Amino acid sequence: MTETGSTFLVWCGVAGMALAAVTDLRSRIIPNAAVLWVLAAGLGARLLAGGPAIWVSLAFLPILFLPLAILAYRGDIGGGDAKLIPVASLLVRPGLVLELLLAITLSGGLVALVMLILQRTGPGRWGRKTGGARPAPGASVSNAQTGIHLTAPTADLPYGVAILLGTVVTLLGHA
Repeated sequence: MTETGSTFLVWCGVAGMALAAVTDLRSRIIPNAAVLWVLAAGLGARLLAGGPAIWVSLAFLPILFLPLAILAYRGDIGGGDAKLIPVASLLVRPGLVLELLLAITLSGGLVALVMLILQRTGPGRWGRKTGGARPAPGASVSNAQTGIHLTAPTADLPYGVAILLGTVVTLLGHA
């Protein structure tokens, strides 16, 4: 029962990450409520899993958060990303945290590639929305039909999607 409960809570956490990813796609914001949802589900999952792993998982939180908080302060990543990555580590066993970080990083590259392709060829591409002119860096174009918000190449990347993908890949790889 403990393993079943732990697994259930892990996937509840993934559902919270999915909410964060959708919100990040639409508005480039990861809501604190989604981060807290994942945190609660991850803590519950680690507690139900039992053993000393909970203490190792808790130790990873500041180890992951502090460098990410510095990057967020400098503007290199979003604040929501800096909060969501450490709490995502609670959804995997402590021995899988490095694999999780690698999967998130690779997923980030994939998301960046998809966004670049969408910006260049998709329904909201620059030529159709702006009369042929490319918007200034950081400017944005929204697709009213999908609600997806495309931004100029130097603008923010919806990294909540990469965090979700990396977490799911890591979980399914060890199911």
